[in-house]
Amino acid sequence: MRCIEEIATYRYNLDDSSQDYKRILLDTIKNDKELYPLYSQILNIIFYYLLGEEVEINNIKKKVEEIINQIKEI
Repeated sequence: MRCIEEIATYRYNLDDSSQDYKRILLDTIKNDKELYPLYSQILNIIFYYLLGEEVEINNIKKKVEEIINQIKEI
């Protein structure tokens, strides 16, 4: 989750010293068509994990790595 938050902060040049940073960050992620589905999937995985179910995160990790590589190319 933190990685997605950092991507959003970088991509949208958010001021992480702002008092409203967390609210702005979450609103920004919710409005991003690429980041929000990943963020939502991670939240679901957390709940399944807490329920004692086996979870798979490799697909999410792969997508986040793809986004990071796109940023590095810029």
